Amino acid sequence: MSYRLKVILDTSIPFDKKQEVMLTSSILEYNPKRKLHLEEYPWFSPNVTYPRDVIMGMPYHKRIELFFNTQKFKKNILSLWNGIKDTNEERQTTRENNNIDVFISAILPTSYPVANNYEKSYDFFDSENNIFSSILSSFSKSEFSHLKINQKIYTVAGIILRNDVFNHPYYSLFLQELANVEQHDVVEEDKGGFQKFYEDHVKKNTQLWNAFTSENKPKRNPYKDEFEIFQMFETLMKINELLKTNQTDPLSLENTEKLQDLFNYLNEHSTSIGGLDKTNVSFSNINKLKLIVREFGKLWIKKRAIEYITSKNFDLSNEGKREKEIREYVEKINPSFRKFSDMILDLQKNRLIENKSMKEIIKKKNIKELSQLIKCRADPSECAECLEKDLIHVGLDRIKSKESGFNTIEACLMVNLIEGNINSENYQKIKCSYLDKSLGSLFKNLMNPLNTWDITDRKMFFSIQDELTQIESTKDPQKDKKKGKTLNKKATSPKTKTRRAK
Repeated sequence: MSYRLKVILDTSIPFDKKQEVMLTSSILEYNPKRKLHLEEYPWFSPNVTYPRDVIMGMPYHKRIELFFNTQKFKKNILSLWNGIKDTNEERQTTRENNNIDVFISAILPTSYPVANNYEKSYDFFDSENNIFSSILSSFSKSEFSHLKINQKIYTVAGIILRNDVFNHPYYSLFLQELANVEQHDVVEEDKGGFQKFYEDHVKKNTQLWNAFTSENKPKRNPYKDEFEIFQMFETLMKINELLKTNQTDPLSLENTEKLQDLFNYLNEHSTSIGGLDKTNVSFSNINKLKLIVREFGKLWIKKRAIEYITSKNFDLSNEGKREKEIREYVEKINPSFRKFSDMILDLQKNRLIENKSMKEIIKKKNIKELSQLIKCRADPSECAECLEKDLIHVGLDRIKSKESGFNTIEACLMVNLIEGNINSENYQKIKCSYLDKSLGSLFKNLMNPLNTWDITDRKMFFSIQDELTQIESTKDPQKDKKKGKTLNKKATSPKTKTRRAK
């Protein structure tokens, strides 16, 4: 089984607005003598361990074909799978991590200013990981990759896999909305809300409630429409009886709760109020009742919205037809609460979360566990518990699409780019300060380890387009032509012939 690989690139190019780029075959440098048809997005298999040495030993254009050409991928990768899914979750995760590493190294290799400059943001939380590993131990092979973005060529200088919750684009936004929810002042329920409703709409309409007595009560009928009218009338009778026996003003807490429950029933079955015309109740009283119930409905929506916010209960799915109205009022009071609630639903419906701890939290909506991440984000010294519970790592989530279900795997990268086409022919002639800036940023983060999780500190952009233009302009075509002839002559002239000529 194969998946589409959706790779989201957050580049260091200083756009006017934040712009993410999708890794597609059209932005890669692919210029072989014989071109094959390339798919727009690469293929990915979590079931076969990619042979790293074999793939990295291929010419660059062959690697692109391997992952972007369906037939090549099937022949060289999928053919290695026996068709049986691995039930060992740990081994499966290790295989997927290996495969994404191989893919990134094969398609986005770097040589300038550092070879194999590929890191993972989660490693910045692990003090035992040496972030020099990809820098000091890999000045081996000079290989470049380029991206074509907005009609310009950029050289890839560094890659960071965004696999922690603070740097991942989706999870970081998710946690930011949670932080906004927690920072929002808790909304206190207006204690006089229902009391005011009682005084304005209930207490002043004694005549209306007296209309619902046993003398006017309809006969019980087994048919649904008559049954609902019967239930409606019984509820109105209970309101009338409660008002007659109530001796306190304002209402006691017990009587307030009883009246709220009764009016809530009327509100839930408001469409049946019109059926009361089959009784002896007048049309004017029926219309008056409709207005009162409508006013209570507004009050109830507000009350429920406040209850959800104060209790931090983000699951509104049990509210039935009133869910939409409650969500709208929640958004009015606290927009972040509504956004966060919607994101939880999106995580549940449209994303298969690979991190088991995070998956369980989202399933149970256990927000208290996520609150510890907010502390960790603000102060990395508070991250020990989150690391122990494995709440920070982001795996390769499956993303749901309308066409094929959960058949897309997502990976997010931050990509440092240099404007200009640096290649094996010109890179030794280039002198620029990019390397100094890159290493300077690295050392700065090493001296301040508590701040290293924010990979935007490592985002760098540099243009050498002017230097490349100058190098090209200083070339001597005649000299290069003569040099080429000389090299060709030496290559084809045996030593014996040269000695005779002497």
